[in-house]
Amino acid sequence: MPLEVLLVQVLPFLQNLLVNQMQNWSDISPSIVRTLLKVFSMAVHQEVPRAIKPNDLQIWMVAIKQLLARDPPDSLRTKLLVWDEVYKREQTDWWKIKALCTNIVWRYARLTQTLAAPVQLEPDRVDPRAQP
Repeated sequence: MPLEVLLVQVLPFLQNLLVNQMQNWSDISPSIVRTLLKVFSMAVHQEVPRAIKPNDLQIWMVAIKQLLARDPPDSLRTKLLVWDEVYKREQTDWWKIKALCTNIVWRYARLTQTLAAPVQLEPDRVDPRAQP
């Protein structure tokens, strides 16, 4: 599949960019990280189970955990009472980063639940995975 070949080549490069941005955080880092997470998020919904190695996945998940734990700027912590300001806040890079990280984590949670779910068989059938 051409997409899988592309993801195998691109995801390690994006992973290195993400790690470098997290180590050297600057004013433009949120917009770069947002873009990297958007690409990874879209890849998660395509071919990730085959396209990413477990060690690379662990690096992505650690970075996502750090981004979720990171505090947003002070300007985004105040309580807003005007809906127009709330909508503007939701369009900031920080809010988009948190949303993308959450979506990626949910995707993997659903994926692992699906893969680990027991097979439902009819009463007269035997589970082929069961050991005699």
